[in-house]
Amino acid sequence: MLWLGWLAVNAVAAPCADLPVLTEQGWAAFYDAELERSREIVVEANAALSCQTEVVAKESLLALYRLDALVSVSQEDRKSAMYATIRMVTLDPAAAPDDELGPVIAELHETWSSRLAETTIKVTEKGAGEAFIDGALVPAEGLVVVEGEHLVQVRMHDGTFTSELREVAQALSLDTGGEVSAPVEDPKDPKPGDSTPVKEPKEPKEPKEPKPSTGEPRSHRVGLIATSGVLLAAGAGGVTYSWSQERAFLASSYSPPAFGECARAEPCYAGQRRSAIIDDAKQIRLMYGVSYGVAAAGALLLGTELVILPAPTAGGGGLVLHAEW
Repeated sequence: MLWLGWLAVNAVAAPCADLPVLTEQGWAAFYDAELERSREIVVEANAALSCQTEVVAKESLLALYRLDALVSVSQEDRKSAMYATIRMVTLDPAAAPDDELGPVIAELHETWSSRLAETTIKVTEKGAGEAFIDGALVPAEGLVVVEGEHLVQVRMHDGTFTSELREVAQALSLDTGGEVSAPVEDPKDPKPGDSTPVKEPKEPKEPKEPKPSTGEPRSHRVGLIATSGVLLAAGAGGVTYSWSQERAFLASSYSPPAFGECARAEPCYAGQRRSAIIDDAKQIRLMYGVSYGVAAAGALLLGTELVILPAPTAGGGGLVLHAEW
């Protein structure tokens, strides 16, 4: 019987675990790929928050929450990772996660910081002692914090020290005991004797998936492609017609009975014949040049549209390079 009593007394008197030491051990286990051991340490560290007898620094809390999130992601426990990330945001929305935490936690942090950062609550302290929120001393003018779960620590005027994980969802006044030099009653503060119910942590909602962007209108692209097609077709038709005229030019003997007023037997006939041949040859070369120019313009326009110009994507834009046709 005495032995059982001795065990009970020693169990109660057991010292609270040192949070920074536990967190360091948890990180070491994680880097050694001992995920289960790291998870056990995280659970133990979270349980030890409410028994701390010294002020826990903000950096120690942030290291614990980040380890919790990283272990949860590694074990594919998205719900726990989200809860740990929300605690990180509540502690300090501006403290962006390091690169080593990976893109999943970075995305969660960005989502929840944009949602929670604007929901702030003022915490005040009255009495002769000291109050701390997540390691930060509550000054006389009060401390503004983000709504959510916080580590509330109070050093009473008689030296008694308490630690409590508390959901701060409304204006909070912490009484540290002793005489108050200038009492100011805040109508929003709870009256003495009233019990402020501790709200259960809110179940975090799953972040909504971003809606895909409809992208830029494609009408201008369709018009450009259609125009380039028309030019290519016109150029190809012109080249075909020029080729047929060239075949006819080469097949002709240019020996009609007369050129204008010059009959075949007259001296001016040869000069008129030579001029006719030169004029027809120039016309054929001109038709070829125009046709190839139109076709080249169409090809250039189509190549610019398919290869160089940025194409709208489902994400709302961006440069897309296509293979040359």
